[in-house]
Amino acid sequence: MASKRCPACKLVNPASSERCDCGRSFVDGSMGTSLDDRIASRQANRVGERPAGLTALGLLNLIFGGLAGIYFLILTSQVSSAGPAIPGFVLTILGVMAVTLILLIAAGIGYLAQKGWGRVCGNAYAVMSLLSTLVWVLMVPVLIGWTTILGTVYPVTTLVLINTRFKDAFVD
Repeated sequence: MASKRCPACKLVNPASSERCDCGRSFVDGSMGTSLDDRIASRQANRVGERPAGLTALGLLNLIFGGLAGIYFLILTSQVSSAGPAIPGFVLTILGVMAVTLILLIAAGIGYLAQKGWGRVCGNAYAVMSLLSTLVWVLMVPVLIGWTTILGTVYPVTTLVLINTRFKDAFVD
């Protein structure tokens, strides 16, 4: 196999090479960027790219947040039509739902923007969601269903992913 030896660094290169890894051109002898510098430049360009999984997680947050928002509005209208005497625990449940909903949507926006506050909102959402699911199951164990499962699996998945796999994807 034919090869070329670089006059600058003495590195042996394939015969088809137009430039040595050190950056020297075999065509005109000029010095360009070395292979190491070109690789470092490509990697620097990748820093800040949002991982596809984080994009998916952000979009899921927005979708689930939208659906939960619709459910919240329906539930609120039903509760308000029940009359002026709304029990305190119902108002507490609605308040917790509202805060959890806001955190879920804020986290989704933060994930897509790769902001550190998105990770904070995601952690807060997950913990609050898990605690409210636990309280709900303890209060009404008969109503354990797919919403309870989703209310457990998604927050746990969120906690694991944003604190391990996607931890370094957040800026600031």
